[in-house]
Amino acid sequence: MKKILYTTFCVAGMFAATSCEDYLEVSSPSVVDSDFVFSNPVTARAALDGAYEQWRDCAQNKVFGDGLFYAADVAGSDIERPPEAFSNQLGRHYPEGFYQNGKYASEYGLTSYLKENDIYASLYAVVSKANAVITSMENAANFEEIINGGQSKMGQMYGEAVAIRATAYRELCKNFGDVPYVGVYGEIPAGLVSRDSIYDICIADLQKVEGLMYPVGKIPDIPATNKNYFSQTYVQGLIGRMCLDAAGYQTRRGDIKRVDGNGNALTFETKGNENNGAAYGRRNDWKELYSIAKTYYEKLLANSGSAQFHLTDPRGEADNSGRTFGTPYQYFFEQMHQADAIYADESIYEYPMQQGGGNDGRSYSFGRPSSGGSKNAYPCKSYGQGRINPAYYYGMFDPNDMRRDVSVAVTGSSGAGYEVLLNFAMGSTTKGGGLAMNKFD
Repeated sequence: MKKILYTTFCVAGMFAATSCEDYLEVSSPSVVDSDFVFSNPVTARAALDGAYEQWRDCAQNKVFGDGLFYAADVAGSDIERPPEAFSNQLGRHYPEGFYQNGKYASEYGLTSYLKENDIYASLYAVVSKANAVITSMENAANFEEIINGGQSKMGQMYGEAVAIRATAYRELCKNFGDVPYVGVYGEIPAGLVSRDSIYDICIADLQKVEGLMYPVGKIPDIPATNKNYFSQTYVQGLIGRMCLDAAGYQTRRGDIKRVDGNGNALTFETKGNENNGAAYGRRNDWKELYSIAKTYYEKLLANSGSAQFHLTDPRGEADNSGRTFGTPYQYFFEQMHQADAIYADESIYEYPMQQGGGNDGRSYSFGRPSSGGSKNAYPCKSYGQGRINPAYYYGMFDPNDMRRDVSVAVTGSSGAGYEVLLNFAMGSTTKGGGLAMNKFD
């Protein structure tokens, strides 16, 4: 796993690009208004980095890894599954199987092994940090110049803040459904808001800033190889993704007013019967959302910046160590394991996972299993909490599909230098659990 270390901005460094006279015009270090902070790209970037750090912490420890991804995505998937016995992982098995006709599941805390409110609060902390930057920029004297001036350093950073907020709201709507919406820093939410409205607002905001931003690899003052910031490419993809999310079938509760982003009533085409006041359906304007997605995906493909999709393996046939190659799908994950400064060619955005800090949940929970020791032992233990349904591996893949063995592992590490075939008994590491994900080692 990559280890990317960050140093914080010191006060002197933060204001290095401003003169002493400019600094002394501020009445007190504790009174720094938006005009001052967002008057130049150096101080603006320093302020924005706080929002990024909030998102990275939330992403690593609450959303991906063994956070919501495992609690909701794996449990709700027909491809992945938990590896351990039912009695060991109630909070994961119940949403997966809808046991007891769903009755017990409705009474059981599905994320009982996690602090659900902590996850919820963490995502709103991201929204709050992003709102602080967005509101400050919108109140700054130079905002009209930024928003109407086309691509610029300040426009790029405004777009990044909008993208951070939209990314957090996407995770909130995806995992919690209808949630409170706050779009201005300091405002108090008035209650639950229709997810349809939230999607529309975020999509419209992203469309407004997309033209102000630069493709990945071309962001001013950011090294071309660095994919650690949200770019125009990312925003185009996020618009498409949120349009598809909003247009899909979902279960909606009936006690919330269903309106679009402008407050207009929505109509739905539904399947099945209403149950407990909730109905399963999709918006009647779903084709319009699909059309928006198509437009922005086409823009992304037409100018993808430094993101590059490999159709053939760029490593050649072999290296000096005798390793043989022949699948471009494996190359992406090899790059993900390389040095800190290397970002995968196919990535549009990568956030850092610091080895030895935080959860390290991605490789520990979803990597190739290992029965090694914990913490500083080598090779380390890898739990393998998310496993692949065997029917998917043996029944859905063509044996000649090069993506198969990149996606699924049939062996793990013993922790003592040799490989172990994964058996199908319930368990973890290489002691059981069945076939595993093979993307992180």
